[in-house]
Order: sequence, then structure tokens, then C-alpha cells
Amino acid sequence: LLEAIWLAMKQQALQTILDAVTEIFTESTTYSKNVHAMRHQECFALKPNANGMMDVIIYRLADQYAEEHDMLVTVKETTTRGYYLAIPLDAAPELPAIFIQSVRSGRFINCTTEEVLSLNARAQENVQDLLLMTHERIQEAIEVARDRYDALASLSDAIALLDMCHCFADNVASSRHQWC
Repeated sequence: LLEAIWLAMKQQALQTILDAVTEIFTESTTYSKNVHAMRHQECFALKPNANGMMDVIIYRLADQYAEEHDMLVTVKETTTRGYYLAIPLDAAPELPAIFIQSVRSGRFINCTTEEVLSLNARAQENVQDLLLMTHERIQEAIEVARDRYDALASLSDAIALLDMCHCFADNVASSRHQWC
């Protein structure tokens, strides 16, 4: 019985499926309950071929605005709004015309600029492209697994049989009755 389970687990088709998955996806990809973190995981689930220059550019722009206008400018990001700038109310009672879409939020003025809007749109397009590429690669891995479904079903049966044998052995070992 154990030899049959061992043979089911050693099938070459299972190694082919594992190779397809590990060839496409990074090992560091994990599940997250946070929507923003999950979007990040989806974007970087594929083996690396992309760079994170968009974040660097936006943070450099914020530093540049802070120097030019002599005020504290920080970068914030939300799923719905994307990247935007936050300026303390006391640092800038009157905002320069370059800052648009300003909204007061507590002790801060949240706003953006034409450059940040443009970069934000590009970032969202890049995320959409990454998600499409991820979806396409997932479909490739699913196709490889689908073609070898019999090996997966055999593996599932073998694991279920092994689990059942473990439960029987555990039941016998923990019972007060004599089974033999």
C-alpha cells in the first residue's frame, strides 16, 4: 500500500507541473489580507523582469517640490486615489498654483500636480499590464496542470489514502481496546 502511494508521488508529470510553476512565479509571493499588499504581490508574482522606478520618481518629485517651495511635502498612496502629496496646513497656508486638486484632510492638505497625475496614470497602466501578464502566465501554468490532471488526481488519492491510514493507526494506538 505504501509502495503504491510512493509511486503515485514520484510521477514525472508532477515534476513537470512543479517546474512550470517554479519557472513562472517567485518563491517570495505570499497571500495577504491587505488589498494594497495583495495588489503588490500580484504585480511581483512573476519572476523579475521589471523595475520599481515609478516610486523613486514620485518621491524625488516630492523632494524637489519641497525644496522649490520651502515646505514639507510627503508622498501618500491609496488604492482608490493612487499617489498624491500631503502638505501640513501650517507649512503652507497658501499653496502655489502648481498644486492642484487640493483637499483639506485633518492637519494636512492633500493635493497633486500635473506631473504626479501623469506618473500616477503611467503607474496604473503599468500595474494593469503586470496583472495581465500575471494572468496570462497563470493560465499557462494551469494549462500544464490541466494536461496532467490524471497525475494530480492520483496524487490526491494517494494523500487521502495515506491520511486514512494515519487516522486508523492513530485510532488503534490511542484506543484502550486490543486490536491484534
